[in-house]
Amino acid sequence: MDYKTSGVDIQKGRSFVEYLKVMAPKIGGFNGMYPLPKGYERPVLVSGADGVGTKMNICRIADDYTTIGQDLVAMCVNDVICSGAKPLYFLDYISAKTLDANVSDIVYGVVKGCEISGMDLLGGETAEHFRQSDYDLAGFCTGIVEKYEIVDGSSIRAGDVVIGIESSGLHSNGYTLINDMLWRNKIFYKEMPELLTPTTIYSP
Repeated sequence: MDYKTSGVDIQKGRSFVEYLKVMAPKIGGFNGMYPLPKGYERPVLVSGADGVGTKMNICRIADDYTTIGQDLVAMCVNDVICSGAKPLYFLDYISAKTLDANVSDIVYGVVKGCEISGMDLLGGETAEHFRQSDYDLAGFCTGIVEKYEIVDGSSIRAGDVVIGIESSGLHSNGYTLINDMLWRNKIFYKEMPELLTPTTIYSP
């Protein structure tokens, strides 16, 4: 009895790690390390974790996993920057039945999202769970902000101007309802490919 017989290909896993090192050279070993940037007087670290929810089902329908990694980064980064923080680094968790081409596409999207955000992919976990039927993603982002520059709503005053920034669509929100309409044949993906449009990353 060995791992491969039980459903986990260790050699494939090692090859995948080498692939990751090429795509994201700052990835560490068992952990990721990041020095605090200079120039801050009273730095505050801001962290967030999120996932992509049931938008993953759209990837399955479209047979396209190239943008969902960007969604993962965006959902975390967009939360962190709400406090005025500058994104520093990202970690991901990807679970799959096997380390196939779709997992590589997911990681490609994560790397692209990190590049857009101006931060490093510092590490994460890619797990093979052979009894699993679908992919599972989670992301973790840390940013930094001066304590006296934290955006927390306390400075809002009557007469302030609210500025709206255009959305790219549904982002990764509301897809439970979208999937319900797809399953009921109320809408069809082939008529609405914009359902896979990646979440806008607002940090730039």
